[in-house]
Amino acid sequence: MGKAYSVDLREKVIDLVKNKKWPVTKVSTTMNIGRTTIYHWLKREDLTPITPPGRPCSFHHLEGLRDYLIEHPKALGPELCRHFNITTNVLYPSLKKLGYSFKKKHYGMSKPRQESKLYS
Repeated sequence: MGKAYSVDLREKVIDLVKNKKWPVTKVSTTMNIGRTTIYHWLKREDLTPITPPGRPCSFHHLEGLRDYLIEHPKALGPELCRHFNITTNVLYPSLKKLGYSFKKKHYGMSKPRQESKLYS
């Protein structure tokens, strides 16, 4: 999701359209703002950015997670999710905040190949 336009910019755009009588298309191309966005601003009374519904997905017990990982260094993701009653969508960004990397299991890896003596 992109960054919200500032309130000052929104007010300037609305001023150009309402008071200076610029066409929305001209303002749109000049300011590099979508026409639909300008039409939405024209319908609104309050030009402050609207925050999306819901709450950000975050985990507030990072210290507890760090302590648990110190005590259980080989704990896997599903075990951590069950212990803290969270989903993987919350767990992995929290681990990243703590500076932990994700170790990948390498299934089916064979031993390093040895040189064949037939072709030497």
